[in-house]
Amino acid sequence: RLNSSHLVISYAVFCLKKNRPISIIAFSFLVYTFFLMIRRPPRSTLFPYTTLFRSHVDSKKVLLAVSPEKDVDGFHPMNVGNLSTQRPGLVPCTPAGVIEILKRSNIPIVGAEAVVVGRSDIVGKPVAMLLINGNATVTVCHSKTHDLPAVCRRADILVAAIGRTGMVTPEYVKPGATVIDVGMNKITDPVEFQKFFAGDAKREAAFAKNGSTLIGDVHPKVAEVAGAITPVPGGVGPLTIAMLMSNTVKAAKLRRGGKVAVSSSR
Repeated sequence: RLNSSHLVISYAVFCLKKNRPISIIAFSFLVYTFFLMIRRPPRSTLFPYTTLFRSHVDSKKVLLAVSPEKDVDGFHPMNVGNLSTQRPGLVPCTPAGVIEILKRSNIPIVGAEAVVVGRSDIVGKPVAMLLINGNATVTVCHSKTHDLPAVCRRADILVAAIGRTGMVTPEYVKPGATVIDVGMNKITDPVEFQKFFAGDAKREAAFAKNGSTLIGDVHPKVAEVAGAITPVPGGVGPLTIAMLMSNTVKAAKLRRGGKVAVSSSR
């Protein structure tokens, strides 16, 4: 199925080199082929970028070969620098989606205490920087953090992006806090399913039919404590796609000398 796509990929590369427009049909087929080429991780799809290359390929070297002006993922070091210094640039899509959810849900960022669980280059670090740019007080947690539940309970805004199934339980959450679940994990084991969804008739019926279900890094019972929480699926994921499209438009404007907003959550 990949061999049949070589012509379209070659055509796309030619257009990019010559700065020519790509037809919508070829672009759609190219996007479809791209997703076919990505091997899904066995447990989590939190960091899809890392699955694009085989183990012998240095993904950081490949990333440096991409023009920062065309880096719509926002991973290039130059774009990371633009984000940290609040200069116009392309922001990583998932973190940008997190901020968009907060803004459109009228969740105050200014002065809020935010805790980010996870320090990846793709989600944890950039979302922390966006929150800092938005004048939140930010703590970044990781596997070495002491008394993680106690740190998380301080948060007005809690972002879970650690890639561990249902790790954030109600004891991690301050009543009324806003919880953003970035994780996406697949459950196929009936015992594990019962651990998280026992008594949920709708989920049980879907699991019996499909043999699997999706869950984030946040335990479903957190919804009983949180003031607001993003669902999985259907929460951060769609916003990631939307922000990718937004970055594509922003990149086109920047290449034509247009002005775009500074990377900030204000």
